[in-house]
Amino acid sequence: MIPRPRPRRPAGLDGGTYGPAELSRPAAAWPGLVVALLTAAAMLFMSCVAWPDMAVSVDVRHGDGGREASAIPRGEAAIVPPLALLAVAPLVATAPALDRRLRRLFQLPASLDPAGDVRALNRLLAGLAILLLAFHAGLLGRYTGMGYPFEQVLPAAAGLLLVLLGLLGLAPPRAGTDGPPASRAPGGVRRSPAPDDRAAGAVLALLGLLTLAAALLRPGTALLLGGVGVAVAVGAARHRRRRA
Repeated sequence: MIPRPRPRRPAGLDGGTYGPAELSRPAAAWPGLVVALLTAAAMLFMSCVAWPDMAVSVDVRHGDGGREASAIPRGEAAIVPPLALLAVAPLVATAPALDRRLRRLFQLPASLDPAGDVRALNRLLAGLAILLLAFHAGLLGRYTGMGYPFEQVLPAAAGLLLVLLGLLGLAPPRAGTDGPPASRAPGGVRRSPAPDDRAAGAVLALLGLLTLAAALLRPGTALLLGGVGVAVAVGAARHRRRRA
């Protein structure tokens, strides 16, 4: 009897393979996607409730100095933010599955922490949903003439997003043997986060807390801190991707 050749599995991290543990990981950030979809539904409901009281349009730029005035119709203000969330959320949630398939297709190393990537996207989607919800509420408030502290609520939501992402870098990894070989210490226990991950998490969490505090005291400073925090988050994500 001629033995059947075993199917070759794609190479994993440091010459390893995509074993059953790696292949059985969550394919998408489902909790974050559910939160985003529920938030988008709430935003659409808010638009329906506010629609009768909304102005036909609101000028976002006055026509002075030879420039033409620019106005946004209420239909765009009511529908664009929730539709944007509905369009972006599925793409972000399914990014781990697409990333894993591309790595297997091109024989690239496995991700250092696939489960951690999913947790990060869950928090990112939750924070993004909160941020867009705050923005949408402020936009509707401007069209209906209701008093809404837009300059305070939006930076506060951005600060909360930074805190969520920062705590992810500070949180200790879950114990177990579900990680790639190179991410496990002897005995099958996951290693602690790298020092640069902890440092980036601490900086993000601190910037988030400062943004939350500044949103109540000095909204202009809060916007600046939020922008710095977003730049740090993008830089940390790029560094993590290069290591992976």
